[in-house]
Amino acid sequence: MKREIKHPGTVQSVDRAVAILFALAAAKRSMALGEISETVTLDKATAHRLLKTLAAHNLVTLVKGLGRYSLGWGVQALSSRMAGGVNLKELARPFLESLSQRTEETTALGILVDDHHMFIDTVEGTQMVRCNIPIGLSHSLRAGAAPRAILAFLPEEDRERIITDLDFPPVDGADQNENADLFVPNPPRDADDLRRRICDAQRLGCAMAFGERSGDIAAIAAPIFDSTGRAFGELTICGPKVRFTQGRMLDAQAPLLEAAAKLSGALGFRPALGWETRDRVLLQV
Repeated sequence: MKREIKHPGTVQSVDRAVAILFALAAAKRSMALGEISETVTLDKATAHRLLKTLAAHNLVTLVKGLGRYSLGWGVQALSSRMAGGVNLKELARPFLESLSQRTEETTALGILVDDHHMFIDTVEGTQMVRCNIPIGLSHSLRAGAAPRAILAFLPEEDRERIITDLDFPPVDGADQNENADLFVPNPPRDADDLRRRICDAQRLGCAMAFGERSGDIAAIAAPIFDSTGRAFGELTICGPKVRFTQGRMLDAQAPLLEAAAKLSGALGFRPALGWETRDRVLLQV
């Protein structure tokens, strides 16, 4: 559906830039330059200049290797500001505190930034031995429950592009799946292994990891969706693997999914018909 750009008394270039943002939001996927220019009824040269300007402000992102554009993290930074100046961290904080009190483990809020994962807030657990989550550091999406909770719910073409660009260094030692009780990292060994773990996350509505990035840490994470329906962040619960066992992780699954669903709703997310996995997450509230 083409978007007419005719608003008397307004700045035409701003009208056109806004039209591009709405077109990308409506598509819920990355778009090629030609598709964008046709959708907003602009010639390619004009659309390209506007896209470069929007990219400079992180409002759109050029998908590496594909020459396609998607909404940038700057859009989320703006949309997370709600009435009264509430931002994402302020909205998420009560959920982090509640989950930490309920599980006695460390909880964290993470977001997707330029095809990497970053934790932006955390609440420490009450146990004497607990996880220490670094804030503001960028990590690959290759391993860990938190990155995978986002990766699993991205549009398929974006997910596959990211997986194709990931490096999978050899894992030292024997087959890690056969030695899951050892205190050694157990990251996905290759792209197919990662895809299998992603399928598990999609089936459960959340991602679980046992010693993937650090051999002694276990974690469970659930995705957060913005008002456009895009997975952009996650809520995580993590603890030492010897204490935060699979059984305790499964006990934490329902309250985690509930918290992630309520936070997504507060950000304007409304599930659409046909979003089976995301509907399943929301239905557990």
